[in-house]
Amino acid sequence: QVNVRVLAIRGSQTAKDWAFNFDLWAPSFFFRVLRDFMPFAELVPETFIRTVLALDLRELAGLPPPWRHLQDRVHEEVMRSQADGYRLILTGHSLGGGLAQIVGPLEGISTMVFSPVGISLAMSRAGLDDRPELPVENTVVIVSPRGDLVPSKLDDQKGTEQHIMCTALSPVDCHSLSQTACELFRRCGDPRGRSMEASCLQQVGEDWQAV
Repeated sequence: QVNVRVLAIRGSQTAKDWAFNFDLWAPSFFFRVLRDFMPFAELVPETFIRTVLALDLRELAGLPPPWRHLQDRVHEEVMRSQADGYRLILTGHSLGGGLAQIVGPLEGISTMVFSPVGISLAMSRAGLDDRPELPVENTVVIVSPRGDLVPSKLDDQKGTEQHIMCTALSPVDCHSLSQTACELFRRCGDPRGRSMEASCLQQVGEDWQAV
């Protein structure tokens, strides 16, 4: 028996979720766009950019960071799992994966995320730059499908990144968690002998095994 619990942070579904995401990642995204088009922007030290992006009106007003409520809930699950003799693993997809990359290292728990938004430029704002032992690099594993623009364009990744194939032609399809799950099953199978073939045929298509 493996005493492991997996806690998933869902992606964005409501207007409130998207407003939260804009608040958290818009500065990093706009700088990435600026860096791609502005001459010599690459010469600006990343530590300086992190410091500038760390400026937060909430902090100046004495308000908690926007992810605090989520961190508190995760912390409760960490304590409950430890009391029950379980190890907690955090996961998430897309923007949920980006949040997991912040909360997981803050709580010091193993985190595995799929197609997440990067957090390189948001680390100072999240309070991760001041932590010892490279908290993101030592706790986060990232699965990034080839052709998926979200993990490659919306800020840089800092955790251990595992690239995988995507058999689809569309970046939207490559960002699909179903597509990613089928690719992992195609390459790795299932040690318990379970099959995803019927699900992959239905959700991805008959060419789900084509390379």
